Amino acid sequence: MKKRNVLLLLSALLIDSTALAGDVVGHVRAHDGQPVVGATVAIGNGTRAPSVTSTDSVGEYRFTDLPAGTYGATATTPDAGAAYKSGIAVAEHGRSEGIELVLDAAAPRIGVRVTSPTGKLPGGLVVFANRWSEDTGDAFYTKAVDGECRLSVIPGSYLVAAKAPGWYGQSQLVKLSGGPARVEFGLYPEKGSEPALSAELIEMEREDQRVRTQYLKEFASKEAQAAIAKVDEKNRQRLVEIVKKFGWPRAELVGYSAEQAAWTLIQHESGQLRKSVLPQLKAAAEAGEIPLNNFALSVDRDLMTDGKKQLYGSQFRENAQGEWELYPVEDEANVDRRRAQMGMEPLADYRAKIARIYGSRASGK
Repeated sequence: MKKRNVLLLLSALLIDSTALAGDVVGHVRAHDGQPVVGATVAIGNGTRAPSVTSTDSVGEYRFTDLPAGTYGATATTPDAGAAYKSGIAVAEHGRSEGIELVLDAAAPRIGVRVTSPTGKLPGGLVVFANRWSEDTGDAFYTKAVDGECRLSVIPGSYLVAAKAPGWYGQSQLVKLSGGPARVEFGLYPEKGSEPALSAELIEMEREDQRVRTQYLKEFASKEAQAAIAKVDEKNRQRLVEIVKKFGWPRAELVGYSAEQAAWTLIQHESGQLRKSVLPQLKAAAEAGEIPLNNFALSVDRDLMTDGKKQLYGSQFRENAQGEWELYPVEDEANVDRRRAQMGMEPLADYRAKIARIYGSRASGK
């Protein structure tokens, strides 16, 4: 499974004009060959933000000034279905024509409802579904009207998210095999009512990540380990003050990104503070401010700290042989059911991911 940076899909990237190269032109057609007007078409190569357009009055779409490379393109409409085509070659200063995208009317559909704690949604709200696969360019886009939309896609597992300028929201994992699905999630302002606190939390997270990156670079040296301990204690003390004054810093207070930063920081706390805010974390997760899988990780870490079995199988530990093995799981026979409820992949897939990351150090135990 490829590791996609969802933020890459949400950001407009500056492209060097010298790299601009070719064009792609084609049509979107229904299964009977008729042109489809107003279909949403997206093209991407996995290294830049996808380009998105709509078909014209004769079902034609075109993309210009694409860097040379190999692309994938998607087409979607709420009712006529969806299509995906891979391996679209764009040559330097070339033109790829006649790229036909034929919609599958039986394609599964995702119904999406986007809400906001402010009671008001921004204009220009775009919803996208990014398929988890080894393919390139298999992301489907549409616009939401009054926070509602239907998105036709091809079968697979998707991260579904929404984006508008200055707003952020969580993504949700959706698995489709043929039938429809429906998701609902919140969209939150980038800036909350306490912008200074928001900036402080983001800076605290940046320092948290800096010392941990240095720890990996220095092969877990004692100096780097001491630096982590120092930063963690400083952040812990400040988090205690913040929680005492404001409670858990939710998106309405600090904005979506800063709440995610606070969640990262609380994972590196020794345990007691994290335990005290678990009920508030649960409320934030149920409101869509924190991904459910992140809340599951917090629960598992709390249980692990208490020497109890974890519920969701998110935690591994290093054994005496220097291997990473799964920390004991309560009722492991039903763990995948619990993981699915939290938007997590099956435990076997997660174990395989850990094995890829740690190689021979990962244990299948």
